[in-house]
Amino acid sequence: MNLTEDHLKLSEVKSALSNHSKPTDGSTRVGYFVMSNFTANPIEPYLKYWHMNHARQTEIHFSDLDNPRLEIFDSNSELYSNKARDSILLINLDEWVPDFTKNKWNSNDIFEEYKSLLNRLIEKTHGQIFINSFIYNPFIENGFESAPHEMSIASKVLTLNSNLLTYIKPLKDRITLLDWNKYTSWLGFERTYDNRKWNLYRIPFTNEFYKQIASDIYFATHNKLGGMKKCVILDCDNTLWGGIIGEDGISDIKLDSETIPGRFFYQFQEQLVELNKRGILLSLCSKNNPDDVFDVLDKHPFCLLKREHFSAIKINWENKAQNILEIGRSLNLGLDSFIFIDDSNMECDLIRNEIPGIEVLQVPSSDRLYNLPHLLNQKPYFKSGSSSIEDTHRVQMYSDEFKRQDLKKNFTNIDEFIKTLKLKLTIRRNPLNQVPRIAQLTQKTNQFNFTSKRHSENTIADFISSTRTHVYTAEVEDKFGKYGITGVIVVETGDAKVGNVEIFLMSCRILGRKIELYFLNKVIHEIQKEFEIKHWRTEYIPSLKNQQLAEFWPRCGLTLQEIVNETKIYEGQFQIDLPKKPLLEVIYIDNDT
Repeated sequence: MNLTEDHLKLSEVKSALSNHSKPTDGSTRVGYFVMSNFTANPIEPYLKYWHMNHARQTEIHFSDLDNPRLEIFDSNSELYSNKARDSILLINLDEWVPDFTKNKWNSNDIFEEYKSLLNRLIEKTHGQIFINSFIYNPFIENGFESAPHEMSIASKVLTLNSNLLTYIKPLKDRITLLDWNKYTSWLGFERTYDNRKWNLYRIPFTNEFYKQIASDIYFATHNKLGGMKKCVILDCDNTLWGGIIGEDGISDIKLDSETIPGRFFYQFQEQLVELNKRGILLSLCSKNNPDDVFDVLDKHPFCLLKREHFSAIKINWENKAQNILEIGRSLNLGLDSFIFIDDSNMECDLIRNEIPGIEVLQVPSSDRLYNLPHLLNQKPYFKSGSSSIEDTHRVQMYSDEFKRQDLKKNFTNIDEFIKTLKLKLTIRRNPLNQVPRIAQLTQKTNQFNFTSKRHSENTIADFISSTRTHVYTAEVEDKFGKYGITGVIVVETGDAKVGNVEIFLMSCRILGRKIELYFLNKVIHEIQKEFEIKHWRTEYIPSLKNQQLAEFWPRCGLTLQEIVNETKIYEGQFQIDLPKKPLLEVIYIDNDT
C-alpha cells in the first residue's frame, strides 16, 4: 500500500503504526518540533508512517502553547532544547490576526511581525523550517463581494503571500513553504474546512487537508535525506507511444502532437525530455526487438526521445526485474532512486513484488489516458532544495561512465585499469564558490557518508569562514570526461593538537578507483603540516546504506574507542596504504593562501 495515495484512510495508518515495531540499529532519526495556533496533531500519524517505511525513527514534539510567538521568543522554551531538529510553524490566519473578519488590520504590519518570528528561528535553530502560505475562509466577508479589491481581506492575504515569497526566496536552504493555497485548489472548500471539529476540538481542517500538509513535509525531508528519484525506467509499447511497434509498425503507432491518443504520448515525451535536461536519468526496459524500438527513436517524426536521452537500455525478452537490477548496477544507484513506468498490470506487480522500494507507476487505462502527461506530477519526486552544474551535466557523466565500464572489462588488475583512466584529482581548500554543491552532497550522499548528517548552505559557509574548521572538495576527471565535484572532507582543528574529521563523503560515481584514499591522505598531510596535529578522532554512524564503510577507519590505522548511542568513535594516527607508484595525479589548491 502506498500511503500517499488519496484513498488512504487514517484508520489504515493508525493500524499500521500500532502493528509495527521500531526500526533496528542503523536507522535514520528524524525530529520535528511543531508550533501552531490550532490543533496540528493530525499530521503526526502520516509523518510517522511514511518515515517508518524508510526505517526512520521519527520524533514529533508539539508545543504545549497555542501561541507560537511565546514559544519562539522564549529562549528557555522547549523549542530550543534540540536546535538540530526541524521546526514546523503552522499559522491559521483567521485566528492569528486580531479583528481579522472585521478587516481592521494592515497586511504589512502582520507580515513584519511574522518575519520577526522567522528571523528568530533562523538565528536560533539549525534545522529546516517549514511554514505555510496564508489562506482564509472565502465566505467570511459577511456576505459582501469577496473578489480582491484594494481593501478587501482577499487582497490583503494576497499581499501577505507575495511578501512571504519575496522574503523566503534567498532562504530556500533553510525555509520550505507548504503551499496551502495549492491544497485548497485541489480539495475545494468543503474538503478543506471542518467547522464541527473546529468548534469542538480546535481542529479547523479535514483529515485530507492535514494529510497534504504531512505529505509535503515528508517529501521535503525525504528528499533532503537523499530520497529523491534520480532515474525513470520506461517501457516502450503503450507507454512512450500507443500500440505495439512489433505488430503495428512505425507508421501505425499512436504518437503525434495533434490527434488523440497520440498527443497524450507526445506530451508525456515532452515532460521526459525536460526532466532529462534537468539531470534526471532515463532508461529503457522493454520486451521488444531492439531494431524495432530504435527505428522509432531514430526515424519517427514525432518521437522526441532519442537514443542519446537514455543512460541505460535493456531491450530484450528477459525478466524485467532482472533487467532493472542490472540497470541499477550499471548506474551504481540505489533501487529506491528509480521510478518504473509500464502499462502492464502483470509487469507492474512483478516489479513491486521483486524489487521493494522502487516506485512503480502504471500508465492510465485507455479511458483515462489524458492523465498520462501528468503521471509524474503526482508527488514531488524530483524536488530539490538547490541545484548545481553537476545536475545539468549528470546525463553526460553517466554516458562517460558506461565507456569506463566497457574498458574495465578488459582488465583483471584494478590498479592497471585505474592507470589507463589517467585520473586527475583536484583538491580545493575552503572554496566559497562551491558552497551550494557541498551542501547538496551532504544532503544527497548516502553510501560513502560516515555520519549521514545533512547541512545547509549557511552551515557550510560558516565552516569555511571559521578558523577552526577547514573544508576540502574533490574534483575528478579522466580521459573520458569530468566527474565534477564529488567529494567533501571537513576537518576541525581544536586544542591539544587533535584533529577531528567531521565530514567525509564521496559520490558513489567515483568509488572503486581509490580516489577516496588519495583525497583523505592529501588532506591529512596538509592539516598535519599546518597545525602539527598528532592525534586524530572521527566517527562512523551506521545506516542502512553506508554499511560498506564499517571497516574503513580501521583500514586507515584508527582504532575503535567507544560506542555512544550507535555512534562508533575512532581515534589514533592515520596510516593510509597507497601504491608505491601513484595511480593518479593530485593537484592541491589552497584558497586561504
